[in-house]
Amino acid sequence: MSDNFLTRRERLALIRVTLNAAVAGLVRAVATWLLDRMCS
Repeated sequence: MSDNFLTRRERLALIRVTLNAAVAGLVRAVATWLLDRMCS
């Protein structure tokens, strides 16, 4: 029972980290694109 809880918590943590990285990459790409559009 505790093993299942641990694996589920680890999976949720992994998903959260992956989502955070994806969102950060998206925000960085959009910010770079906006800055490029505004400067040119």
